[in-house]
Amino acid sequence: MYLQDGLTSIDAETAQFAFTQATRPAVITGMVDGTSVEEYRYLLMPVRLTG
Repeated sequence: MYLQDGLTSIDAETAQFAFTQATRPAVITGMVDGTSVEEYRYLLMPVRLTG
């Protein structure tokens, strides 16, 4: 759900994911002609559920 919200909010040809580890936040930015579009960034926070 949250990933889909970020991807539909970016008005670009493709999206770029920037992340370091699975437990750290990821940043999604749009890409146009191989160049990052910095006008909009979406921060995707990981959620850990205990079971």
